[in-house]
Amino acid sequence: MDSIGLKNALIINRRLSFAFGCAMLALLLMMGTAFSQTLPNWVQTKTFSQPFTKEYLPNNQINTMTENPASLGILASGILRQTAWKLQKSGLTSAMIMAPLQQDLERQGFEILFECPEKTCGGFDFRFQLELFPEPHMHVDYNDYYYILARKNGALGSDIVVLLASRSNTSGYLHMRRISAESEDRLPFELILGDAVPMAQTLTPAKRANENLENTLISNGFVVLETVGFKSGGTDILVTDRSELSALAAFIKSRPEVSVTLVGHTDNLGSLEGNIKLSLERAQSLLKFMLTEFDVPPAQISAQGIGYLSPRDNNQTAEARAHNRRVEALINQAQN
Repeated sequence: MDSIGLKNALIINRRLSFAFGCAMLALLLMMGTAFSQTLPNWVQTKTFSQPFTKEYLPNNQINTMTENPASLGILASGILRQTAWKLQKSGLTSAMIMAPLQQDLERQGFEILFECPEKTCGGFDFRFQLELFPEPHMHVDYNDYYYILARKNGALGSDIVVLLASRSNTSGYLHMRRISAESEDRLPFELILGDAVPMAQTLTPAKRANENLENTLISNGFVVLETVGFKSGGTDILVTDRSELSALAAFIKSRPEVSVTLVGHTDNLGSLEGNIKLSLERAQSLLKFMLTEFDVPPAQISAQGIGYLSPRDNNQTAEARAHNRRVEALINQAQN
């Protein structure tokens, strides 16, 4: 996309976000409801803080960056506060989630330094520049996320906020990383997310992960193991969060009548024969991991590989190819 096209895309996106935010405010005024009540059902999934951090925060597209650290973004230092939330609601988009938050930032005197939707940010590569909580605390759909970097200057220095909004088919997700020289604990977005409750008061992350995976397996007959990945051409599994595999193991053990097949997939680089072999080796690598780490009964789990015959993305970019390198768990038969 050329610079004019990118500029027009951002203008259109901001107009849509502004229109959504105005509609939300108009509705609230008609209802006589305070702005702090706009998102009453958000659930805080995780929070973290540390007394000092010094890091670069992305303020440009991934494809315009170089290896020089100073060009990777703005340098921020201070107290780190990081929080993630989840809203159980279908039909959301990242722009819908972000619109009222962006307005609230600007209303409180923050300057928007950089914003982008997933395609203009840089997709898969841009997302993995960001320090985010792993699943199930924060989920990122590589085809629908929105990033904002904002700054407000104060007497003690800059207050910098990084927001990332995304969604799944059933929920919205929001991640905030705030770096500030100020010591007070009040976060800028408590005005909007003030009714969020810690997940510990509802479901533990492990129990929620178990229920989500079980529901997907039962309704669809399979589930993509999103926390398991592979480097191109490699068979060593890269597990970003063990809770998903733990949930799969719990599901198998609780249903002795069920058999699950781990099906390996590849991108389209190389021959079909080579990729079928590679995908099988990947599935077998995960099978061994499930047997040794989670003590899954061997009779209830097996491995297959189908190479690049069933892509879920177009293989035209590095991001799309990484999306296709995966393992799926498939319910394939009932044990007699």
